Amino acid sequence: KDFAVLNADNKESRRLKNLTPAKTYFFSLKEGQRDKNLKEARLSGEHNRANIMAAVIAGRILRLDRAKMVKALVNFKGLKHRLEFITIKNGISFYEDSQSTSPYSTASAVEAFSKQQTANSKQQTAKNLILIMGGYRANAKESDYSEPVSKFFMPHLKAVVLIGRVAPIIQNEYFRQKRTRAHGPDFIKNCETLAKAMREIKNLAENGDVVVLSPGAESFGEF
Repeated sequence: KDFAVLNADNKESRRLKNLTPAKTYFFSLKEGQRDKNLKEARLSGEHNRANIMAAVIAGRILRLDRAKMVKALVNFKGLKHRLEFITIKNGISFYEDSQSTSPYSTASAVEAFSKQQTANSKQQTAKNLILIMGGYRANAKESDYSEPVSKFFMPHLKAVVLIGRVAPIIQNEYFRQKRTRAHGPDFIKNCETLAKAMREIKNLAENGDVVVLSPGAESFGEF
């Protein structure tokens, strides 16, 4: 017998219940807020939380041992190049998310660190995220980046350091949105190359900051 594990928070996913003969199981991030084991997971971001919940339901269907599933959940560090924690140096945390070559995946990365901060502290959100973004994207236009740029105005984003051929396109979209929005990052600059971006970050980053490379574009060998 076949099974389908579906996201109840997604309209299109809910529709699949009527399109498959498989027995369906639903999960919801809203219910997951109360799951203690989910809170202990190392992975950041709601997209990862959704994946975890789907995996847990699949494990239950297969009658896997719950204790072993929880242990795997807590210890799993994630896949390489997907919001991968690299190191802490001088109190600054570095993450590598180079698999995020689409603008929407970079938007998810920025949101992920907001959720992580909210979960770890009841205090006012600290402005501590430094985003490295950019690269090459064929026929790129400003509207391609409207979604990730909208996340630049989240209260935890401290600086955006841009690289590659799409850097001026992203920067133009930011200034377009800034006309009607308050706040935004303290610093945004087109550094052109990753090497120049890292030199800029050396002057920007402080103890407690988080630096993440989430390009939203192809690298063509630069990272």
